[in-house]
Amino acid sequence: MHYKQAMPHDYDLIMELWSKSVQATHPFVRAEDLQQIHGEIPAYLPHLDVRLWYADNDVCIGFSGVQGHHLEMLFLDPEHTGRGYGTQIMRHLVGESGVTSVDVNKDNGPAIAFYKKNGFAVIGEEPTDGEGRPYPILHMKRMTGME
Repeated sequence: MHYKQAMPHDYDLIMELWSKSVQATHPFVRAEDLQQIHGEIPAYLPHLDVRLWYADNDVCIGFSGVQGHHLEMLFLDPEHTGRGYGTQIMRHLVGESGVTSVDVNKDNGPAIAFYKKNGFAVIGEEPTDGEGRPYPILHMKRMTGME
């Protein structure tokens, strides 16, 4: 597995991956909210360390966005989940980028389980997302010594 830094010309691919992933993993989000969020994401991307992740066969399997030590986004193409790619990406992001925190939708049980498996624990909760929408957010922090 390898990555490349995302550039503005990659944003269409990123948004395509985001849409496919969210359709598969976020059934709790209303369609109108997904449309609004879809419009907001491109404005965030220039402020993040965004990486496109590729399997060994050079197929793009997902993307991540990091700001400081916080994982802002990690989305995988649903056709490539369950194969260990997410865990490999997390190991890389923790080891190379020093990621120590992530926020997760409280209603996204599989994502919460994934981050717990990768050494993160819930340290707080907000009743809404960052834009005030009715989607509770869990704040998670990586606990040292957990592998």
